[in-house]
Amino acid sequence: MLIPHHQYAGIYLIAAIPHLKNLDQPSPWCIVFNKEQLKLLEYAENLKYYYKAGYGNDINRQIGCPPLKDVYEKFERTVNGGGSNVQNKVTVFFTDSITIQTFLSAMGIGKDNQPPTADNYFQQQQRQWRTSTLDPFASNVAAALCQCRGNERFRVMFFLNEVPVNYPDCSV
Repeated sequence: MLIPHHQYAGIYLIAAIPHLKNLDQPSPWCIVFNKEQLKLLEYAENLKYYYKAGYGNDINRQIGCPPLKDVYEKFERTVNGGGSNVQNKVTVFFTDSITIQTFLSAMGIGKDNQPPTADNYFQQQQRQWRTSTLDPFASNVAAALCQCRGNERFRVMFFLNEVPVNYPDCSV
């Protein structure tokens, strides 16, 4: 049976949803594709969001800056005793995919040395910008203000989907 090319993306999405309920058992929809086709469909989705919410468009990083600035200002007030009794040591974002991706772009997370394009698929096998890991169906970003010893400077630990992010000069 031949599947029209315009239906691939929809079947790919349908294939992913049941897999989320039971990670040990692939969706029956996945048998429509071989592994290489699944990788190509993932890459196509990555390209879409790279330009829609990632590094492919400069406005995306600018859109992601206000929430990053908000985290910085809250932590700065906590460190400097900002005049209130509120101590903000953790900030967590639960929001839509586009907002998460623009926030990650503002932080420089998932940025590749070579931008993904429609014609460099084979060179992008080790790419960082993968929406399946950066921003799965229910994603979140957390920032925790830490001071390991009383006289040490404060540091910020970032978590993406509850996994610590290796972020230069911020890890604890």
